[in-house]
Amino acid sequence: MPLKYPAKWKFEGFPHEIPVEAHREFCKLVRLMAEGAERPKGIYEDFKTAYGVASTSSNTSFAEGDMLDAMRQSMENAARYVASFYAGMEAVEEDGIEVPSIRKLNQILADHDVPLAIEGDAIVEKSGDIEFGDADAAEPIVSRPFILGEQIGNGTFGAVHRITRKTNIGEYHFAMKLLAPSSFIENKERAQKRFIKEMKALERLQHRGIVALLEAGLDSDGTPYILMPLSIED
Repeated sequence: MPLKYPAKWKFEGFPHEIPVEAHREFCKLVRLMAEGAERPKGIYEDFKTAYGVASTSSNTSFAEGDMLDAMRQSMENAARYVASFYAGMEAVEEDGIEVPSIRKLNQILADHDVPLAIEGDAIVEKSGDIEFGDADAAEPIVSRPFILGEQIGNGTFGAVHRITRKTNIGEYHFAMKLLAPSSFIENKERAQKRFIKEMKALERLQHRGIVALLEAGLDSDGTPYILMPLSIED
């Protein structure tokens, strides 16, 4: 069954592409599937078809090359790329070929900061993006985005804002700390990896003297944020 995702992602495009390193990992998965098949060419043909190429290649080597070209041409639209890869997996699985788990696919996407994930029979957007605007004017939503409110604190490492999240059953308020970029950080990728490591460590800490960590992530500009409970005094 094809994965479902918003029509606007198909016709208007999705504002994120598949990074080259992620693309290489997906290609490696196809090669691993082909290695376990009696007819490797058939695997490449199935994936090539899933990516929109109907012609048949003359041999295994050409089939692989044509498939790689088809996958490469789909990289600019991450949603379509993921949907096509899933369709290819479904096709080869029908022939009894063992395929990667959905968890593996989602891990590749997460590792390379692609804000998508496969959940059930759909592709959903997974993002820590923050929308700036009037919380009272926001339309009800299920989980995201957060609505950034007034600043309620600041310090050396960033500012704390009141955050609103509306769902279809109510409105909830939190505190969110947006970390200010440090002037000494020249390697953004390294800094982000350190932030992720520190948040995982903080998640394991529970003490009445430590503010609880509800969520952490990076917004659309790559700014780290920490979501915390909003105290009554605030």
